[in-house]
Amino acid sequence: SPGLGTAPGAAPIRAPGSGAPAPESPPLGTAPPGSTPASPPAVVAETPREPVSGTIAGSGSGFYIAPTVLVTAAHVIEGCSAVAMIDGTPLEILAADVSLDVAVLGGATDAGAWLRLSALEVPRLGEAVTALGYPYYTSLDQGLTVTSGNVSALRGADGSSNRVMITAPVQPGNSGGPLLNKKGAVIGVVVSRMDDLAVLEETGSLPQNMNFAVPSGPLLTFLAQNRISRPQGDGTGGDISGEVPEGVAHAVVPLHCYQ
Repeated sequence: SPGLGTAPGAAPIRAPGSGAPAPESPPLGTAPPGSTPASPPAVVAETPREPVSGTIAGSGSGFYIAPTVLVTAAHVIEGCSAVAMIDGTPLEILAADVSLDVAVLGGATDAGAWLRLSALEVPRLGEAVTALGYPYYTSLDQGLTVTSGNVSALRGADGSSNRVMITAPVQPGNSGGPLLNKKGAVIGVVVSRMDDLAVLEETGSLPQNMNFAVPSGPLLTFLAQNRISRPQGDGTGGDISGEVPEGVAHAVVPLHCYQ
């Protein structure tokens, strides 16, 4: 099934390399041969980062898992010359897995909120779920959207355990947004929907409410493999069976992909 992000496809994404090993430092309290002892380094203010500008190629959604770290879908940022928040704040790709379709971005503005993500919170067949995101954000200005449904299958259309199927309606631009259980914990990342036209051509009928998310288990494995650290504690959550808590809403943001 195709992704929901509106960015064009391109070459696989790679996180920045670590480069050459750093030279070995002299022992503490000594100076390199032939040099004079250095004075204490001056405190240098961090240079403000230039906002990203240019032509926006597409948009998607992301959510905080730490004060300045976002999770999104890999296809949202694939082929982008730059990825930024809507105010132009540039984001750095810390890790991405194109086949799993998840990515982690650093350098986000500190929103003071991040979502709860725990190995104890996993998708359960039939449970109520809520999808948050910013569909059609470059065309519409409706802000954060919230849709509800349930976990309708614990595998993807091809039988993969790296997907769960949900009935919550999603649109292009929802990709990368969180799938939450009723406690407000992340149990998945929205990534795709069934290809209506392909199913119509093959079966003669249109699919209904067949959308897909990467479950929290593979997401947590991906984060651990890439040594993405997260704060201790539960993060922002709360009962979302009624109104979405303010902290949860603040932890979900739109992302822009630049040509």
